[in-house]
Amino acid sequence: MASLHGNSNGQQPTLVRCPGAGCTWTSTTPSMLGRHVRGHDRSYACSAPGCTKAYNRKDALNEHEWAAHGLNSIWICYFGGCKRKGYGLANKSRLEHHLAGHGISCEQNCELEEQAKSAAADANMASGTAVGGADEEDPADE
Repeated sequence: MASLHGNSNGQQPTLVRCPGAGCTWTSTTPSMLGRHVRGHDRSYACSAPGCTKAYNRKDALNEHEWAAHGLNSIWICYFGGCKRKGYGLANKSRLEHHLAGHGISCEQNCELEEQAKSAAADANMASGTAVGGADEEDPADE
């Protein structure tokens, strides 16, 4: 197996270069070239106003839109003390992997979500704020 320091017979590894105009990417692993070249196709653009980010995979776009703009995610961690609590992940598989780090399942996360929603509703009731927002007028008042 080749390494960056040469192969077993002392020869330097062969570098493969990206054919993209202006791209300086190189690798000693030819199989990585196809993956890299596909990365130049950024066909998934962020829909947030003023954001110029674009991605080559839809899941990467979804994760960006949620993390940067709070858009498009239903896969949210509700584990207390989590540095990503309230932030979304791109898909269920990523959420499951993330939750495994906490030692909880998706079902347990759903229970935590219900507790959080119940606590928020209780706080709104205690402060007199309607769940729909304090700025909304009641049509019956007109």
